[in-house]
Amino acid sequence: MRKFIALLTVILMVFATLSFASVGLRVDNTPLGSVTDLQFDSGGTKGQNKAMSFDGSKLIFNLLNAGTGTSGAVSLGTGSASVDRGYSVTYKEIGTTKETGTVRDGLPGELITIIATEVGSAGIWVITSAESTTWLNIEFDSVGDAVSLLWANDTIGWIIFGNPSASVRYQTF
Repeated sequence: MRKFIALLTVILMVFATLSFASVGLRVDNTPLGSVTDLQFDSGGTKGQNKAMSFDGSKLIFNLLNAGTGTSGAVSLGTGSASVDRGYSVTYKEIGTTKETGTVRDGLPGELITIIATEVGSAGIWVITSAESTTWLNIEFDSVGDAVSLLWANDTIGWIIFGNPSASVRYQTF
């Protein structure tokens, strides 16, 4: 009888162990240990946009990755320049001639903001993206011109998330 109870206990422990898992918890890249129970509050009331949803088979988190992989800002001097992914904000100084640049591919959910901080007399900076199905180019010609871009995926590319002042030439279909 003891052997049967011991065997039953071992079997139950094996199945109980397989049914529980833990995940590592980090805040600001500092390990805080592991947890086995996560509770999420999606906020809002029924019918409003929520930070998360459940479609019956999977839990979906709608997150924006500002500067995926890194954060902070970078400044680009005058001359033609490309906007590298990985920075939340790119500040651009524009000289006295026409300058061109490109926005490199991002990661799904990545959000970047580009701001013109200095513009020389008759200066203009035109950026393009090889991966955008919604816009052709964006022109910056005044101090404060800005645009925020969201990388949707490899098919759609960068979409304009916010455009307070830069001039945009959109795709026509």
